[in-house]
Amino acid sequence: MTAIFTTLLILISASQVNVRLVPAVADAQVELILYRIEGEVFWEIPAGDCRTDEKGECQIRLAREIRDRAGFLRGYLQANGIKRPVLWPGGQVWVEVPLALARDEAYDYLESPPTPAIEYRREKRISWLSLGLAGLAAYATWQAYRAAKRQENKK
Repeated sequence: MTAIFTTLLILISASQVNVRLVPAVADAQVELILYRIEGEVFWEIPAGDCRTDEKGECQIRLAREIRDRAGFLRGYLQANGIKRPVLWPGGQVWVEVPLALARDEAYDYLESPPTPAIEYRREKRISWLSLGLAGLAAYATWQAYRAAKRQENKK
């Protein structure tokens, strides 16, 4: 009973992409590719595919979610050789792919102009190591001064 409930919960909560091709194209192959981002490298990971019905619609249920640093699912849909970027936080999403517009204006997510990146700055703090080294240098200087004074007093 618990296994059935767990399976149902996974099926309900899984992310899903509902695709509609405009104009409607029956029996077209639609593939979802997600990006796995590692530093400056984008890995394209096939996440699922489907075939459209008479209305030009199909559903892709994701078995595995690959999220970016912000927690979004990022990638593209490919239908009839046309790529359309997708970006969503997970769950269900409905995407229309206008094929006529896509043929006129080719768009590739990776070749888009760069967006301004958020600059992360670290707060500068005195580290314990530098504080310890400064203390050690002060102690060594003090010991050298005492030894020099002792030598001076002996003369």
